Amino acid sequence: MQRSKTAWLIGAFDLAAGDREAAAVRFRHAIDLFAAEPDMKLLAERYLAIAQADADFDRVVTTLEASGGEDAMGICEQLIVARAVFGDSSGRDMSP
Repeated sequence: MQRSKTAWLIGAFDLAAGDREAAAVRFRHAIDLFAAEPDMKLLAERYLAIAQADADFDRVVTTLEASGGEDAMGICEQLIVARAVFGDSSGRDMSP
């Protein structure tokens, strides 16, 4: 799990620095490494979606909320904040 969190964290740093392509590579790697942790895998998938301006954000947040996973609500809150902070590369308003 250490490697998966490291990959995700570096992707988050890349996203914060504005390097969406590098962030997407890191988030894809984290998704592979989080295979046994569904909530964390969804977290990495949503950060990838933010980096790539994916439109199905709401569906994934709903899936996380319904999962009842141990970390699901905290992850949902984190994703909503990240989407508000980073928006997307198209310039669309992504605020909740």
